[in-house]
Amino acid sequence: MRSQRAPGARLALAWLIMKLDRRIPLVGLAVVALTAATVSCSDSGSVTPTGDNLCSPDGLMTLVPELQNADGDFEIPNPTTDLEGFLKVQQGLTTAIDVDLVKASVEVTAQSAAANVTPAMTFQKEWRSAEIGVSTNGSTVSFPDGAGMASYGGESFLSGVEPVQGSSNAFFQVTKPDGTISALVSAAPTVLPCVNRLTLATTNTAGTWMPPTYALGDEDGNAYLIVDLCVDLAKPRKIDKKSVLAPGAELFTAIQWADTPEMSHMATDAASSHQHGG
Repeated sequence: MRSQRAPGARLALAWLIMKLDRRIPLVGLAVVALTAATVSCSDSGSVTPTGDNLCSPDGLMTLVPELQNADGDFEIPNPTTDLEGFLKVQQGLTTAIDVDLVKASVEVTAQSAAANVTPAMTFQKEWRSAEIGVSTNGSTVSFPDGAGMASYGGESFLSGVEPVQGSSNAFFQVTKPDGTISALVSAAPTVLPCVNRLTLATTNTAGTWMPPTYALGDEDGNAYLIVDLCVDLAKPRKIDKKSVLAPGAELFTAIQWADTPEMSHMATDAASSHQHGG
């Protein structure tokens, strides 16, 4: 079956051939025609982007070898002992996702992308995190994660995340054991089925995720990893025995992961993971 070229591509090809110097050998014209035909096939939206390596921890180890530990298992470097390694992985993952999104965007037409939007990801309830953070009160710089800049393997502030009732998974809430709701999360599909963009709003730190922040999911749409940058712009304070939000500034670079049996080797008893909005 012959491939169908877009009319605009055929006209452009004909114009190019007419404008070429007549002294160019016919072989050269054939190369130009073949190149144009290849481009036109890509422009037609016939190529379906996949980003398969982003759909599983095994795939991520192919993209970022530093995610593979000495036993061959997926493992995020511990920023409390290997800050440089953690930053390399966090930034490497973000860059790899950016590149795959750009490649996928040029391989499809806008119409094809709009017609093939995948459902937003879902989130399991329990999450853990690795992160580094810094804060300031306007006078001094300190570390929000306990006594140090980094934490690893403790419970993530996302633990307790569940769909907002009646929202058809458009929105999620982070519900704590005492029944309070500390944060809201929304996931937005991209041209890659295994990548979502994320939005966060927290209740008592004015916290949000900044771009580039991505959730990675498996082929069934279950999120298993989040690579994020977070900013908190307020801190709860007691003034005249009343809780108020006072100005503050905190920045975090983090990776969150679903607390599954496959990821259990990264879990720790660390109690210092920053509870954004918690």
